[in-house]
Amino acid sequence: MLKNLFVLIILMSSYFYGDAQDSTKLGSITGQVEDTSYHVSMSGAKITLTKYNDSLPFQTTYLKTDGTFSFEKLPLDSFWVRVTFPGYSGMKQKATLSSDMPNYPLSTFYMAMTTNSLEDVVVVSTPPISFKGDTTDLRADAFHTKPNATAEDLLKKMPGFEIDASGNIQAQGESVTRVLVNGKRFFDGDPKMATQNLPKDIIEKIQVYDAQSDQSAFSGFDDGNRTKTINIVIKKDKNVGYFGKQTAGVGRGNQNFYNVGGNINRFNNDQKISVLGQINNVNSQMFTMQDLGGGNGRNAGGGRGAGSSGTFGGSSAGITKTIAGGLRYADKWGNTDVDGSYFYTNSRTNNDGHSERQNLYSDTANNTNQYDTTATLSTNINHRVQFNIDSKLDSNNSLLIRPNMSFITSDNKNGQITDIFKNNSDGSRNYLTKSNINSYSHNTGFNGTGSALYMHRFHKAGRTISFEADWTGSQNNGYSYNTNIIDYLSTNITDSINRYYKTISNSNTLGGTVTYTEPIAKNQQLSLTYNHSYSKSVADQTVYNYNNATSAYTELDSSLTNSFNNNYNSDRVELGYHYNNKVINFSAGNGVQFGNFNSINSSKGYEIHRNYTNLYPTASFRWNIAQAQRLNFDYNGRTAQPSATQLQPVLDNSNELAQTIGNPDLKQSFTHTFRLRYFFFDRKNNKHLFTMLNYSLTNNYIANVTTQLSSGGQRTSYQNMNGYYSINGNFDYGFPILKPQSNLSLRTAISASSTPSLIIDSSSSVANIATNSTKNYTFGERIGWTTNLASTFDVNISTEPSYTIAKYSVNKSSNNNYYSQQNIVEATWYTESGWQVNTTFNYTFYTGLYNTSVPLLNAYVSKSLFKNKAGEIRFSVYDLLNQNKAVTNTRTGNYAQTSTNTVLKRYAMISFVYNLKNFGKNGNKGQRRGFRDRGDMPDGPPPGGGMGGGFGGPPPGGGMGGPSAAM
Repeated sequence: MLKNLFVLIILMSSYFYGDAQDSTKLGSITGQVEDTSYHVSMSGAKITLTKYNDSLPFQTTYLKTDGTFSFEKLPLDSFWVRVTFPGYSGMKQKATLSSDMPNYPLSTFYMAMTTNSLEDVVVVSTPPISFKGDTTDLRADAFHTKPNATAEDLLKKMPGFEIDASGNIQAQGESVTRVLVNGKRFFDGDPKMATQNLPKDIIEKIQVYDAQSDQSAFSGFDDGNRTKTINIVIKKDKNVGYFGKQTAGVGRGNQNFYNVGGNINRFNNDQKISVLGQINNVNSQMFTMQDLGGGNGRNAGGGRGAGSSGTFGGSSAGITKTIAGGLRYADKWGNTDVDGSYFYTNSRTNNDGHSERQNLYSDTANNTNQYDTTATLSTNINHRVQFNIDSKLDSNNSLLIRPNMSFITSDNKNGQITDIFKNNSDGSRNYLTKSNINSYSHNTGFNGTGSALYMHRFHKAGRTISFEADWTGSQNNGYSYNTNIIDYLSTNITDSINRYYKTISNSNTLGGTVTYTEPIAKNQQLSLTYNHSYSKSVADQTVYNYNNATSAYTELDSSLTNSFNNNYNSDRVELGYHYNNKVINFSAGNGVQFGNFNSINSSKGYEIHRNYTNLYPTASFRWNIAQAQRLNFDYNGRTAQPSATQLQPVLDNSNELAQTIGNPDLKQSFTHTFRLRYFFFDRKNNKHLFTMLNYSLTNNYIANVTTQLSSGGQRTSYQNMNGYYSINGNFDYGFPILKPQSNLSLRTAISASSTPSLIIDSSSSVANIATNSTKNYTFGERIGWTTNLASTFDVNISTEPSYTIAKYSVNKSSNNNYYSQQNIVEATWYTESGWQVNTTFNYTFYTGLYNTSVPLLNAYVSKSLFKNKAGEIRFSVYDLLNQNKAVTNTRTGNYAQTSTNTVLKRYAMISFVYNLKNFGKNGNKGQRRGFRDRGDMPDGPPPGGGMGGGFGGPPPGGGMGGPSAAM
């Protein structure tokens, strides 16, 4: 341990010392390595640089996938460059750097196999992985991907990563909610903006770690609140230049399709400028490389259906036309990092749907069936602006300012026909109610958040104070027209409703927090926090019925008119203790919050006043067993207050078949949450193991109370109940396969939950109220296999079966077990001459209350153009079998439902794509050595054993997808 630490300190010292030297005294060494027999590059070969009269390594690097290597910013001296590769004889060359020749190109190293090492060649491209604290570094050039790959494609090849069909990321068994670039936010930290826009070939390495909050990182007091974070480190020579992708495509299916868009990025070390734009009608609503011709459209993904709800099929519901644009500017002004972005989106979605639902009651004779047919046209316009200002005022003072704003306009037209009936014993239907609803709504709104955090560090180590102010606000103004013709068939009564709604609402929350930390002994700290928060919300809904005599909406509907004003004040004090000796990290604390809630309903003439006392217990334990092995345990307890809507005893029957009413007697709920995590990476054999167990228990859970109406509809209210719990666990294990070089990953998932509710039959008296407990038990497995071949073939295969048991304590005849499985095969064949053939088959099926299957097959053929292969012409077919559909199966405490919606069907598209890449030869000049974020240290030796790829994650279903068809 001490020896490794000493070597690390020496290497880091030389790293920073070299940067301080005069640029005229620095040089570089470059070279290339090939196999003697086949004249192919050998990615992963170890290159060691030593001074001529020294035996200690001066620098170490590894051969890139293109067969080259380089050592930069070297002092003018004589060096030995030695290349080693398992199964091959080592070679070395001498290089002398002088003022006349500071940049020294070596002759190509032609490596020869030893006579007894043919079987060992398969482990040569072992990807180097290093660890520093809880940071895992994975070198990008050790993982092989198809041409023009993105950061997302790279992550699929790395061990411990999983990408689902929507582009959501899991790392080391946990969801990733933040992706940084060079340690800085990228488009406000949106993970997909970074992973789906950055090309793989500009990435030096990927870092994964549990990030602390800004306040915790500054003070050194670890409160246990961590965020799983990915940091993408850009290659030094790619930090100055331009890159981007532009595409234009037209296609034909059951209508004409088009997809035109592009992005261009300018990096100049700290200064980064990005411009993006897009117009299409293939459901592409994100600025991604996939949408702009990268090969896997977001709309091509197939969802999975584990648990009590699942979505199946290859695209999102509806067909959307999108016009969008955005820009981002980031820079460093002295000691201040600035980052701002603006987005504009204009989307128009057509969606027709059909759902079949069974409403469940305590007496099976009262079960009803509800069929809905819907047609929706929605238009949404969104302007979004965000800023981040991070100023290091000096070594002891820091200021963070982060405002975000969105301005939204929406128009929605909706038509819905509903039939509610019971099944007779002879198989016929007894219709209870028919309903025909037509509505139109227009809304304009504003949402905003803002925070300012000032932090001061005193001269005494560990003593800090911080002041934070935050604001959250929203405003919405709108109106709507609603007509509804209801036939109550059991009584032969027809009711006609024609209403006009005018709504005004706004809310604002202001808060202030002061945190003080004080060291009390070696490795020990105390923290004291005080927070005050004030929130106010106003909602005003005025409803008018149509007056046939005046042909206008002039009759005030007092039953639906509702105007209320809510205020909530709170004061919270927390005391925490923290101990950290680098092996054990422990923190514990508790807080108490006193709050008062006041609601005044002027339209109904009542008031609600509540006083709350909330506890905030927390505990965190982290045991760093070894450099690549750790155990974490976290606990917190939190209260949750009922919402104003849940408290108001006002009947909302704007939809006669789905009414709601609040309960003013609701109490706050309290939830205990426990989480246990274990991480282990076997660097010798390149195996990894991640396990996680989560458990939550809620007292005074705010449960639904469902009452059956004589019409067959339902009225929902709320009541506090005990008996809610949720438990889930994951077991992730991955290991390499040597022939062919690849990686196999296994993930076992289990979950169990219990949700209480009350069910009241319409024909029942109070004595017939039934307490229901819905229990779901799910067992799932994921098997993923991904290649990591430096050849012309790339494969990702995964299968994900899941089995669920659903039980009801009442109406046990409705208990049901169901099985779902998603199978994805993505294969790409490519040549040096620029041809590429891809096919992706995503087959998802579900068996249970309803049986559903969706075979989605996508394919494309493309050819690179121009001398530098910057252009590409592509022909693609989406949904080749014409079998795509969007199906959602849902089970709750009182109903089971399946829904189908409009989706994109088969179409063909021809596209032209241009990849812009222009980086300065001296792009590394001016690069600050200190900027590269945590864990950025000299790479250690590559672990032994051939790892190949990693968690291959299901590809975004449909190898080219709707948007990608535009390539």
